[in-house]
Amino acid sequence: MILPEGCIFLAGGYNTGAMMLQLREQGGKIAAKTLLKLGPAVFGSTQQTPIFFDGHLYGVREKDKQTGVP
Repeated sequence: MILPEGCIFLAGGYNTGAMMLQLREQGGKIAAKTLLKLGPAVFGSTQQTPIFFDGHLYGVREKDKQTGVP
């Protein structure tokens, strides 16, 4: 997911977690700086794609999803 200020948010499922990178030009090349890493217990996205809305990231963690119809 592409965010403002050259940031990219990456989230994976199956115990991979998530991270945010910031891309910037450095000496004629693009350099990536890691801004944050989140372990799978904090955030991951197996099938539900996170969204960026009104300056915030929202996502559904696998362990928090609801199954079935209430």
